[in-house]
Amino acid sequence: MPWFRGHPPIYVPHGTGPAALNELASVDWAHVQHCYGSGPLDYLGSHFDVAASLRDIDAADRERAEEALLSFWDTLCHQGTIYEASARALPFLAAWLAGFQDDDLRSNAVVHLVVAIAAAACLHEPASGSYAGAWGKGVRELTRTALTASLPYLEAYLHQQPRRQELVTLLRAAAGLTGADEELAQRLDEEMDRN
Repeated sequence: MPWFRGHPPIYVPHGTGPAALNELASVDWAHVQHCYGSGPLDYLGSHFDVAASLRDIDAADRERAEEALLSFWDTLCHQGTIYEASARALPFLAAWLAGFQDDDLRSNAVVHLVVAIAAAACLHEPASGSYAGAWGKGVRELTRTALTASLPYLEAYLHQQPRRQELVTLLRAAAGLTGADEELAQRLDEEMDRN
């Protein structure tokens, strides 16, 4: 995988399902930017740790898994904004999904997150400020690279669900973008609303 503006290549797990999460140490999460900074940290009474949340999506304890899923909306796709951590987490989320046959609440929540990250990668990159889109130099391109690398896993999971075939087409289109496409971002959002 190529480097983008100083970002190391995207790591794609070899395993699927829970086995994909055994490869989390392949990413230096302590130096990966998310919404509140980089690495594990406490902010406003909450603890944010992307790697721990990724591990916890597969937790047997339902409450712990739900907390992990909710934390992704704070760290990876906060108010429609994505970060380097979003790109780095995407292949793990996709590989985790590829290990499942069912469409349960947890896997459905991960699909929604993946689609929200893809939609944000379709938006323009404003110079600064709080906004929906990619935050940081090269994040949009890095996220598209991660999406491209994740497509085989996403397709393996989504092809099991006939109602989600249009979603596969839209994710492929988002991965192949070279510029911004606000309409594609909107179509991704609308398709996810239908699912």
